[in-house]
Amino acid sequence: MTNSEQFIYELFDNAVKIEQVYNIPFDVLLSQAALETGWGETINPGSNAYFGIKAGGSWKGKRHLVTTHEYHNTNTGITYPQVISITPSGNGYLWKVKDWFRSYDNSYDSLKDYAKLLTQGQPYKNALQYKDNPDLFIEQLGAYATDPEYINKLKAVRQSVLNKIQTLNLKKKLYPIGLILILGGLLFYYLKK
Repeated sequence: MTNSEQFIYELFDNAVKIEQVYNIPFDVLLSQAALETGWGETINPGSNAYFGIKAGGSWKGKRHLVTTHEYHNTNTGITYPQVISITPSGNGYLWKVKDWFRSYDNSYDSLKDYAKLLTQGQPYKNALQYKDNPDLFIEQLGAYATDPEYINKLKAVRQSVLNKIQTLNLKKKLYPIGLILILGGLLFYYLKK
């Protein structure tokens, strides 16, 4: 099994679970995690950070400082903990910086936090209406990264993810999350009587 296949294999079941709870296509979850981490090769040890979510001022969880690249239209006026370099790139500038990113105890928590970001974050809510069309879903994620080619890269990675799922013969399992919630509610109702 290749490293990229192992990456898909390890995250597959959790991505399916997240899809069932948050209505985010599991293959988009896997694709974005693959793109953000280079198929798991660039995850900081112990961070379980699969989506490169910044740890802004409201984040109360664990965080880690990471060297990253950001694209901006200007070469001044933007603040990071550390700016390493600024290089002209196309119609803007490529910034190499250090910035704070969220960390998690496990991969499921990372997937869940990403799903919450998409379902609660205003720039991404429109994507949810395309849960049955992953390509249109992906096109709504343009604000996720500063890379002007991000959407095209994500679509290409998705095709690779789908091929790897087929090669590994992975099948989506239906987790009885809805049934568990209903039965839990009924049990609570009857115990309360």
